[in-house]
Amino acid sequence: SRRVEEIRAPLLAIPFEEVGYRAGRAAIEAGHRKAAFFGTHRARSTLAYEAGFLRALSETGDGGTRLESFCGVASSPAVA
Repeated sequence: SRRVEEIRAPLLAIPFEEVGYRAGRAAIEAGHRKAAFFGTHRARSTLAYEAGFLRALSETGDGGTRLESFCGVASSPAVA
């Protein structure tokens, strides 16, 4: 999900922050005012998901919507 210099190929990337933002908007629209974010570990993608979610929460303007974040310290789990 990142460009590599000198490689000419299409980049298929997940817009992590936008995904987090949409999740946050969906939670707000469903009436939630408290949310928890769980990540397997801190990584660029995890931070972007969280940033997008926080951006959505900040748009409520009521100051009462909050996010608790929890991230593990291990690397990504193996996918079989």
